[in-house]
Amino acid sequence: MAPHREKWRGLSTVDAAASGASGGSGASGRTGGPPAAAPLPGEVQRGAAPAAGETPRGAPRAVSRGPGAGRELRWGFLGRVRYAAAVALQERLRDELRRGAGTEHLLLLEHPHVYTLGRNAAADDVLASAEWLARHGVEVAESDRGGQVTYHGPGQLVGYPIVDLNPDRRDVRRYVGDLEEVLIRTLADYGVAAEVRPGTAFVGVWSGGEKIAAIGVHLSRWITTHGFALNVSPDLSLYDGIVPCGLRGAGVTSIEHRRQGAAPPVAEVAARLANHFAAVFDRRLAAIPPGAPGWQGLPGTPGLPEQIRTGAPPLPGQAGPPELPGPAGPPEVPGMAGAPDLPAGPAVAEMPDLQALPARGASA
Repeated sequence: MAPHREKWRGLSTVDAAASGASGGSGASGRTGGPPAAAPLPGEVQRGAAPAAGETPRGAPRAVSRGPGAGRELRWGFLGRVRYAAAVALQERLRDELRRGAGTEHLLLLEHPHVYTLGRNAAADDVLASAEWLARHGVEVAESDRGGQVTYHGPGQLVGYPIVDLNPDRRDVRRYVGDLEEVLIRTLADYGVAAEVRPGTAFVGVWSGGEKIAAIGVHLSRWITTHGFALNVSPDLSLYDGIVPCGLRGAGVTSIEHRRQGAAPPVAEVAARLANHFAAVFDRRLAAIPPGAPGWQGLPGTPGLPEQIRTGAPPLPGQAGPPELPGPAGPPEVPGMAGAPDLPAGPAVAEMPDLQALPARGASA
């Protein structure tokens, strides 16, 4: 264990070898962070110039029609899943995919209260004492994702894509930029304007000068794990126990806050996000088959919630369960009139490990 992690051996109630996506950072009412950067046309490019063949972040996103286009992507909203259980599920699905025995997945879920420490986390990024953590029921877990420390909890939509970027999407910056695009389109569905900001410290999505979604990923032989976290309606005060994503003084926000208290159900946001993910990544959505082996009895989870068995929940005013879309067409532009069609409901599984992801735009 790295020296800066030793402090947390006594605090951590979860010691996962591989952990999850980074969530939104900052705290409700915590302001004074760097002012929001004005986006350039087509959004902004962050950090150093990309290497040859890489896609600049913020560049216009075109649908890939390469060899990976149209692959099946199984997805679903798992409800609330303990962090260690989600890690184990990602690893299983990644390994199955790597062996050619599985398919790609998009796991969408919530976690109980947990602080996760990415590869670049420092000891003083966790401000809370052991007593404070116990009083608030917050676990501390180590992670092999990029980034520093973040919070996950109820009201936050966490997404873990287990996808193979071979052979046509082997570009870390493009992958991170595509995740940001998915998040921005999802927020636009709820009338929340969002943008990316320049600088590797600011990876994620921002709204009103505060962070609303964060990204922390891990790639192994171009198969992805971990992912992103979008603040729908979490208790933002729990960010006060950390220095979120290493950004002292930066604020966080949520859909609920940006809409002045009007928070959509997390399961509904998950359904919309899955549709945008399929469009941006050019995947074909499919629900986890009812009774699929390996899903019932997921560690720490009493069983799959009804949304996974029956498909995504309908949006308000929509009768009956949504229909599965066909192969993804061109991605919709945020702000376009009309709501996207909803997909139906998830299952999951090396190029050497890409461990220096924060320097390549994959930090929290």
